[in-house]
Amino acid sequence: MANPNLSSLYSNILSNAPKDYARGARQETMEVAEVVDVILDENHEFANDDPTNIGMVQVRRVISDKNKKQSELGWCRPLWPNGQSIPLIHEMVIAIMGPKNSSGINYAATRPYYIGPIGIWGLENYNPLPGTGVDLSVLADLDSNAKKYASFTGNSNPGETVSEDLEFGKTFEAKPGVQRARPFEGDRLFEGRWGQSFRFTSKIAEGEPSAFHPNTWSTRGASGDPLIIIRNGEADDADPEKSFVEDINKDPSSIWITSTQLINLDLASWNFKSYGMALEGSEFCAQKAGDNPETYVPKMPNNYGGDDKAQLLIKSDRVIIQAGEGRDKEVGDSIFLNAKKSISLSGKGSIHLDSDGPVVVNSGDQIHLGLGSLEPAVLGDQLTNFMTEFLTGLMAGDLATPVGIGLFGPGAQQTFSDLLAKLQPEAPGNFLCKKVKVE
Repeated sequence: MANPNLSSLYSNILSNAPKDYARGARQETMEVAEVVDVILDENHEFANDDPTNIGMVQVRRVISDKNKKQSELGWCRPLWPNGQSIPLIHEMVIAIMGPKNSSGINYAATRPYYIGPIGIWGLENYNPLPGTGVDLSVLADLDSNAKKYASFTGNSNPGETVSEDLEFGKTFEAKPGVQRARPFEGDRLFEGRWGQSFRFTSKIAEGEPSAFHPNTWSTRGASGDPLIIIRNGEADDADPEKSFVEDINKDPSSIWITSTQLINLDLASWNFKSYGMALEGSEFCAQKAGDNPETYVPKMPNNYGGDDKAQLLIKSDRVIIQAGEGRDKEVGDSIFLNAKKSISLSGKGSIHLDSDGPVVVNSGDQIHLGLGSLEPAVLGDQLTNFMTEFLTGLMAGDLATPVGIGLFGPGAQQTFSDLLAKLQPEAPGNFLCKKVKVE
């Protein structure tokens, strides 16, 4: 069902195409084409054990290949080697002629490349236009799905399913309701088919035309201050009828790289009592941490921004940072959390530190355990030595009695001896911890 408007447009393009003057024949340089096959791995019958063939697509050009059988159609390489956007079967691309690896010897040596896919329906998930280079009268002879092609409308209504209309490949599952990102002036957007996106954007100043399209990052900073947002997955309340604007609190997983923007992140835990304060939501409540409150109190993420105040926010249901293992158990080193002023660990539940080796906590000043930490910790060995000397002195010390100098009685001596026994390192009731050490 070749589109007559497309045919007219590209016939005009071809009529003005440059000629190959070495052969005196017309050389078709650019044409819209429908993808009919894709090489995705080395097991494809046309991969020919050549890894550079992976990513190639077989196409039916709407004019040059009109009504041709699939066995007669050619293959195109992706035009851009460093960024692949693999089209689906039945999606449209632009086939363009370009040089091949032998063009340095023979200038006329060319091969076809492709650019695309083309956003025929303006959908993120898929944009097919099946049977474009085939007349309905011969379509049934070329493909058993002719009736599906003839009735296909693109299902631009995201509420409709496409699973019974077309087969896009072996594994692809159509999700026509995936939202598109709402652009702002000057943005660069890179979007996947399943709700992923990269946005290179900036703060939008109040009063600018784009401010009529609200976003979640323009409450602080100057217009044009850069921001990068990496998002994976759509929010639970995503509306397929509307374009989306990222929200760090609603998107499943995202990374925000700011320069001056204020990002209102809803923290999972607002417990920052160790800094001498407590937070409930965004409300601040002063709370003294004993007589030794932390001298530096950092701003919370939802209040951090402005000139020269950049931050990196990573938000997901779970975050794992790992160094080593996976690739090679012999490779891997360490994770460093390094900050100029302070590091905060806050959890709604518990905080666990586990190690197969020693756990070392060091401070150039003081180490406080608990908010009311006023008294110094006791050194176990020194206390044990002191108690040993004290009890030994009591057992051997002189005791003044009405009848002269003496010692404590047998009962007291036995008590002192039992206490001394408990002070020995091997004693069952020894109170010295085997793991925790203090200076």
